[in-house]
Amino acid sequence: MAKTVNHMQAAFNRQINNELANSAVYLSMAAWCESQDLKGIASHFRKQSDEERSHAMKLFDHAADRFWLVSITGLALPPQEWASVPELLTFAYMLEQKTTADIKGLVALAEEEHDSQACQLLLWFANEQVQEEADIELWLSKAKRAGEGVGLYLLDREMGGEA
Repeated sequence: MAKTVNHMQAAFNRQINNELANSAVYLSMAAWCESQDLKGIASHFRKQSDEERSHAMKLFDHAADRFWLVSITGLALPPQEWASVPELLTFAYMLEQKTTADIKGLVALAEEEHDSQACQLLLWFANEQVQEEADIELWLSKAKRAGEGVGLYLLDREMGGEA
């Protein structure tokens, strides 16, 4: 007998798929950076891709622990190219802002549904998003100042953890 899907379960499914889509975008960014010989920035976005997948799994595990059916839907093909590192980082920043809005919506739904277990988990995500946005905003600011040449070389090293 099929179980009915409640609002929280449906919202968790959407966010799991969003996190997996974000993981794919970050991996695509890493691939583009590799093609531009920006190994440090590529390494940074590989780690971001892994982190987004781990976020999806954290939500997945919560849903599974509550015996909710998790539905993985077809993910859209992520962008493959960017004109510049600042454009790439702007895209990443907008992605994080969207994720923040999505998480805030989930927190509001969990509060409305009086779902304390979901609230507890989602507050961790909300706090995580503060740092995610701050980090990418800093990288974007540095990229805009760095320009091409030596500045981009130094940014690549710093984002790869070599600075």
